[in-house]
Amino acid sequence: MNEMSNFAHLHNALNNYDFKFERELIKEIEYLNLASDNSICYIKNLFSKTEKILFYIFNESKIYRVKFNEEDDEIIEFELFNKCDVKSIEFTVDPERDYTLSFSMGDCIEWLESTKDVNNHHKGNYNEIIQSIIKYFNE
Repeated sequence: MNEMSNFAHLHNALNNYDFKFERELIKEIEYLNLASDNSICYIKNLFSKTEKILFYIFNESKIYRVKFNEEDDEIIEFELFNKCDVKSIEFTVDPERDYTLSFSMGDCIEWLESTKDVNNHHKGNYNEIIQSIIKYFNE
């Protein structure tokens, strides 16, 4: 598994950089014990100046979506979905081996895209994480 998808690694990495809001989000996830060593973590929009962060945690049978409230950045929102409730999964691989994954949970469709969710420096890591998530859904 790619180390960027490991919660402990993300915790340490975010503490070493100026990610104030992201560190708060990580603290709450840690406090509530939502991620384990076997969890796959995916941070969407980590380096975006315009988009809000979305944090996904894929556990054995649960999927958490964690984000900041649209109106108040000090409020963290948690949503829990059962893995078995995911209705559909689609993924593509382009000629440059960049991955896009979509899956539907409830009434919403989630999109994970290695070319849009992170900067070019980490795109390869995000492709590997998306591959791990595809395998997770295939288990």
